Amino acid sequence: MKFTFLFIALAVGALNWVAAQKKRRHLVYFAKPVTMLALLLWMIENKATDGFMLWFMLAVICSLVGDVFLMLPKNYFLPGLASFLVAHVFYIIGLNQTFPPIGPWLLVLGVILALGWVWMNRRLMRSLKAAGHTRLHLVVMFYSAMIGLMALSALLTCFRPEWPLLAALLASAGAILFCLSDAHLAWNRFIRPLRYVHLRVMIPYHLGQMGIIAGAILYYLSLQ
Repeated sequence: MKFTFLFIALAVGALNWVAAQKKRRHLVYFAKPVTMLALLLWMIENKATDGFMLWFMLAVICSLVGDVFLMLPKNYFLPGLASFLVAHVFYIIGLNQTFPPIGPWLLVLGVILALGWVWMNRRLMRSLKAAGHTRLHLVVMFYSAMIGLMALSALLTCFRPEWPLLAALLASAGAILFCLSDAHLAWNRFIRPLRYVHLRVMIPYHLGQMGIIAGAILYYLSLQ
């Protein structure tokens, strides 16, 4: 596996973390989209661009679009949310190229994620109702369900015999970090402000995306 563009993504991502926390908007405008562009180029660098990898490429492109919407000075929260929703759908498709493995782990993981989804959404719904944002109820619930399904799909790769263990662990860790990033974003926006929110959102977001893509590339290369 080649790593040139992964190192670029890490370097530019770190620049974005610092710039966002220090509110250097001009640097964020550069670093935030370039980080996801570097991940896209990392897939191209490893020639992981055909077959099921197309779904992962589309997910990265939608994430890049979502990043642009969310960093703009005007309120483009809903278009950004829609972009990431589509990205999760593409990730779900990419991670489920075969029928999900059936076993007790499926029930256990499903129950754990469902309990987390219920707890988080109860907190969000109370805050949205108190703020008068009742129109966002269904949107937020559906989005959180999709990212939960994406996380479940990634975790199930650990039980798919065709997935190398390292690839599955990277994809699973990436999905969990992605969920953590979104949870911090939602908590800060709808429940109460968080300290160091930019770091708490962007670091797990970028590392999560890198983990998912790294796992997908490793899996792809194992099939060649």
